[in-house]
Amino acid sequence: MITPADARLMVFSSLDTMGEIWIKGNAFRLSKLLDDEGAQAAGTPSLSSRFEGGAIAIVRLAPNDYHRFHAPCSGVIVHKHEATGTILSVGADAVQSRNDVLQGNDRKVSVINSPVFGDVGYVMVGATCVGSVNMNFNNGTRVEKGEELGLMQFGGSTVVLVFQRGKVKFDDDLLYNSQRGVESRVLMGQRIGEKAT
Repeated sequence: MITPADARLMVFSSLDTMGEIWIKGNAFRLSKLLDDEGAQAAGTPSLSSRFEGGAIAIVRLAPNDYHRFHAPCSGVIVHKHEATGTILSVGADAVQSRNDVLQGNDRKVSVINSPVFGDVGYVMVGATCVGSVNMNFNNGTRVEKGEELGLMQFGGSTVVLVFQRGKVKFDDDLLYNSQRGVESRVLMGQRIGEKAT
């Protein structure tokens, strides 16, 4: 598993851990992040039920980062839809605030079905100064690890990766930093984890 972008990265083995450390216990609902209602309207039953108890990676891009995003693993795009919201800052302080930016900002939600990692939720979160999130893939598209999936036009933004329970093991150094509330600086293509055994 590689990071899909140049970013500041936080990884958590479970959503519960993320709530305790990163968003300080603020209400976080996977169904809202993944926009279950929008997914159902697009013909896909509840996305969030696929990822209950799974791991999560928050890949936060700053305005000075390379603003293209890539496939973290190889697989096939099996779902795609847009969730309309606000466009607030996704800076570290904003993510930890009560502004609900990961769940409330404009989002493009997709799922990559990987032969190694199972279903991987891939959520592109728009933010202040991001004019648009442009995706260059459709349902049924086969993507290779590292392949460009699109770009975010200038500004800070975030990619959130959500994994099914027991499918990914994040690297120890990233977990160590994240458990202390510290983001790790990563560059697109760097390893962040492997298949859980």
